[in-house]
Amino acid sequence: MKRMPFLVVIVALAFGSMACPRAMAAPQAANRYETAGIDDEASVGVFLRTLKTAVRHGDRKKVASLIAFPVIARVHGKSEQVKDAAQFVRWYPQIFNARVKKAVAKQNEKDLFVNWRGLMIGDGELWFGPAVKGARLTIFAINN
Repeated sequence: MKRMPFLVVIVALAFGSMACPRAMAAPQAANRYETAGIDDEASVGVFLRTLKTAVRHGDRKKVASLIAFPVIARVHGKSEQVKDAAQFVRWYPQIFNARVKKAVAKQNEKDLFVNWRGLMIGDGELWFGPAVKGARLTIFAINN
């Protein structure tokens, strides 16, 4: 008599899962970048590879195309507002110094720190993400 409730539970579970195959299906992998407002996970890898290639080749204009201006960066030892791509290209050696270049070169996509503000490269040398949910990815903070 004591086994009857146990048997009822087993039968109910068996028939319940047959009636609802989705209940047994593996859960969908979550978008790890959703917190940062990024819908397209693949866009992060594309952005990071583009940035790494541009920095490795010293392509100042390409790097500039990945930045949301104006942006604050240290130039000649003081904090400056970099107003546009032309100004960034001029100041590139001071802005993308050895520390920033090393952080970019070492960054793996799987190790990106993600929060509601965006994605962080290195120890915060660069932050990038969409300006608004669904917008293209851009660098919005440079901590050189």
